[in-house]
Amino acid sequence: MSPTPALVGLEIQQHLILRLPNGTLHSVQIIKPFKFPVTKSQVFLVRPQPARRRLPRELIPKIFDPRYSDERTPPRIPRERLWTLEEKIEAARYRQEIGDG
Repeated sequence: MSPTPALVGLEIQQHLILRLPNGTLHSVQIIKPFKFPVTKSQVFLVRPQPARRRLPRELIPKIFDPRYSDERTPPRIPRERLWTLEEKIEAARYRQEIGDG
């Protein structure tokens, strides 16, 4: 499984901006990237820069970029694959014929 393309180039000492659930933004410095074959996300050991009293000294964020994997969203049926009314009626007729033997 290949890493998320948007994050492949990130290296040690580079910075990321993380948005926490409360909406605050924090700059963190990458200390170590991890490679896991069982996830499509990127996992890093990071340190807040500058150090923050309310954040741990080191964090391990798992970063998922939905632009490169849509497995978390329900599949979309393209318009051209939707059945027309006529096709639905024909399919119902066909099922009835099979049911009648």
